Amino acid sequence: DHLTASIIMSTKARIAESRGDLGEALEIAADAVRRADMSPGRMGHRFPVRVTQGRLLIALDRLPEARSALSAGVRVSEELGVRWALATHRVYLACERFAAGHWDDALAELEVSIKVAEEAGETDSLVFAYGLLSRISLHRNDLHRAREAADAGDRYRAGCGGGHAMSWVAWPHALICEAEGRDGQALSTMAALWDWCADSGQVAELPVIGADLVRLALAA
Repeated sequence: DHLTASIIMSTKARIAESRGDLGEALEIAADAVRRADMSPGRMGHRFPVRVTQGRLLIALDRLPEARSALSAGVRVSEELGVRWALATHRVYLACERFAAGHWDDALAELEVSIKVAEEAGETDSLVFAYGLLSRISLHRNDLHRAREAADAGDRYRAGCGGGHAMSWVAWPHALICEAEGRDGQALSTMAALWDWCADSGQVAELPVIGADLVRLALAA
């Protein structure tokens, strides 16, 4: 079963990613994409293997490759009629644009992602989309929009459980607290997020959130 193989290999890549083994994770993800490409009717792409590959390329700061992989994933998902996967691809395309400093483009991708996710009922993508929307709004000094987006991400996260999505909403919440002068709550939120990532084995998240945690701790 080519779909099952894609799910298994993407899960293996995710485990390696969570442990911080990004090179190994990318090798597994690339193999999953090759196998999906060679599967009859490209049916292996009914699971979004390109999302895993694109996310890892973003983490490794290989942004043009990430955008190419994710754009290819959008095309094959459209060809196969896998509507729910389009929202996830768009979220990570937004992440790539955010990392590259093209924030207006990131917001445009987020708008598409949110619309498609709401139509398809794909709540994981909504957690990620609203989390990134909150961070961009915060950096643009729009605290009202940042708070609304973080709260929306929290609501969707509560519906789909914790998992990798935790940092996407807890991190913006902490930074909003800081911006509002609630430094103690900001620090406790970030510290709790760090502990959750460490306890659940999400090692790859630690360098991402670590700088803000250290800064808040020093300020306290």
